[in-house]
Amino acid sequence: MMSAGAPHAQQSYQRHIVLAVEDAETSKRAVAWACTEFYRPGDRFHITHVLTERPKPLNTAISHIARMRQDETVNDQELIDRSIAVMMETYGPLVADANIPAAFDIVLPEGKEAVGAALHRRVKQLNSPAIILAKSTKPNKPSHIGTSTKYVLENCWEAVNIIKH
Repeated sequence: MMSAGAPHAQQSYQRHIVLAVEDAETSKRAVAWACTEFYRPGDRFHITHVLTERPKPLNTAISHIARMRQDETVNDQELIDRSIAVMMETYGPLVADANIPAAFDIVLPEGKEAVGAALHRRVKQLNSPAIILAKSTKPNKPSHIGTSTKYVLENCWEAVNIIKH
């Protein structure tokens, strides 16, 4: 796991909240919602992206991070660094404007670990009481619950709230 953000001791926060993001407008709306509706003093947000294997070229429009992942000239560390920079540029102003302490985390799946499993592992590492996920952007998911959300729901050890806004 790679992280960037203001260095803070983990014990200085009451809650560590994981905000799972992709390079998508739905993630930006979810982070904005968390800033206004979920945050409470004493929290630290962990804006988290799971960096999966480099995908094969797609025929559809793809995100900035996905385009970097397809570029074979970019080594893995540079990909991680650039991905954190994109996250800080995209989501940093939202948390900064709300004066919310935040870290920007890249999580790498272990072996063939699914994105949902990697997010679940990060939640457990932080002993996070909550994970906030945006609705799925895939057109074949009319319920807007993607495979990552489904994994987290099926493997959660606490009560779950789904808030549709």
